[in-house]
Amino acid sequence: MSLCVLAYLVTVMSMINFKVEKLRKDELKEIVELDRMCFDERIVFDRKIFQELLSNECCVNLAIRKKVETEDKSEGKLEDKSGYKKVKKTKDKLVAFAIGLVRDVKENDVNGKEGIVLTIDVHPEMRRLGLGSMLMNSLEKEFVSRGCKYSILTVQVNNHAAISLYEKLGYRTIQKIYKYYPTNEDAYLMLKVFDVKDN
Repeated sequence: MSLCVLAYLVTVMSMINFKVEKLRKDELKEIVELDRMCFDERIVFDRKIFQELLSNECCVNLAIRKKVETEDKSEGKLEDKSGYKKVKKTKDKLVAFAIGLVRDVKENDVNGKEGIVLTIDVHPEMRRLGLGSMLMNSLEKEFVSRGCKYSILTVQVNNHAAISLYEKLGYRTIQKIYKYYPTNEDAYLMLKVFDVKDN
């Protein structure tokens, strides 16, 4: 079996264990922490912005969680020298999330709705498993279900992995925006037009 086939099988098998769900407001602390792991601290969203996005009905907030085992100490029969026994519990840990915005557009001969991908965050240890693609596909389905004709996003020009993902998903660069980020880095504005019939 070739390495390419093996890598593909590992990716497919790992994706089976994950599903896309709604991002919850009670995950705010985890959201902020994960965003700081994924992006330069000068361009991350602050806690207040995430609070607003999680409460905004125009936003699409998606999450992927992983089951992890934790050890809790509880009083009871002595199991170790500390006087507590260790109890293993399973909890969901946020490993990736996406936030998008649906907005009405009435400009430049465009009349309808657009989807804006605000952020895609995947834990550094969980990259290359297809989670970004899963989130993007789910985000786009939600955009289409809410009447969006297309989706746009911005990406740092040096974020080659993200650009490659977006191009594979059908996005194309329509503009370079100079000094877009607070770090003075440039961004590409990318667009994907959805193949949906007019209602």
